[in-house]
Amino acid sequence: MNSTRTAGNPLLVPAEAFVDYGDRRVALTLSGGIDSRTLLKDFFELLSPHGFQLHKLYPTSLKHISRYDQALENFQYQNWVAIQQA
Repeated sequence: MNSTRTAGNPLLVPAEAFVDYGDRRVALTLSGGIDSRTLLKDFFELLSPHGFQLHKLYPTSLKHISRYDQALENFQYQNWVAIQQA
């Protein structure tokens, strides 16, 4: 299923599968993207056009991030969830 949306980055293929198979929630754990060449920006670009909103998970809350900003790339472990709006 390696389409042009994920060409060159096999780490995005599982997220693409969620989009293609109609799942409405995608959990993402990012662990520093530099070595894998996977950025949070890649997930915003892949999921947002399909109606997904990305939310950053904190220990006691969930924060909706309406658009990508380079400052979000902190290259630390972080957890996100993408939820497709009905």
